[in-house]
Amino acid sequence: MAFWGTVSVGVLIVAALMLATHGFDQVEDYHQLPLMLIPVFGLWGFVLLIASLAFACLGAALEVGLQQAYLVAQGFGWTWGEDRKPRDNPGFSAVYTVSLFLAAIPIMLGLDPLRLTIFSMALTAASLPMTVVPLLFLLNDAMSARIATVFSPMPRSSS
Repeated sequence: MAFWGTVSVGVLIVAALMLATHGFDQVEDYHQLPLMLIPVFGLWGFVLLIASLAFACLGAALEVGLQQAYLVAQGFGWTWGEDRKPRDNPGFSAVYTVSLFLAAIPIMLGLDPLRLTIFSMALTAASLPMTVVPLLFLLNDAMSARIATVFSPMPRSSS
């Protein structure tokens, strides 16, 4: 994770240096991104940007839908797995398909993708305590018992 974080920081620094030399000092909207790449890379910059955004968004959408299908299938005790055929695990496949279609509805309604992303991140941050606090209580009980057995004094032998 640290490696890819370093790569991301390097990409940002190189992009800032390269775009600054071509007169792009301030980016105010994500719609400016293709316009910034055309003077630097020509038409290929626009094509590569669209392709990379398409692959990144498709991958993220498939990953979120797959995660939702795993969560529901494991919660209900269904058979699950992306390597199984849909007839072998119909519940998992149905949840995966429905979640992909449901995820497309806000975009088809014309909602701003950036605002939708910020809203979903806020919901995730708000729901995090509801998932983490019970987990901390469970881990605290298990860790307390484990620590107590590891650091408990040895019984003394009577002589």
